[in-house]
Amino acid sequence: MNNLQKFTFSCIINDPQNREALLSAIENLFTAAPPDKLRDTLIEIYQMYILHEHNTFPIHFSSMAGHMLILLDTLRQIELTVFNPSTETE
Repeated sequence: MNNLQKFTFSCIINDPQNREALLSAIENLFTAAPPDKLRDTLIEIYQMYILHEHNTFPIHFSSMAGHMLILLDTLRQIELTVFNPSTETE
């Protein structure tokens, strides 16, 4: 994320109306499926995509895997802090 994107994100997050909308969207997401189920679904879709589209790892697999890892780790942290606050992180 470049500085302009960080600034823009900061402005959006710091606006109470936007923050409320974002929190509502996140709440809706996790009401539909808890973070652990979302993680499982994303992993399954990711694996099926690789097999269907490439029959092997794509050239930019490291970048794609890194993005997935960040997303999955974020979901894991949300699950630990919001859904299981008494669980200690590793």
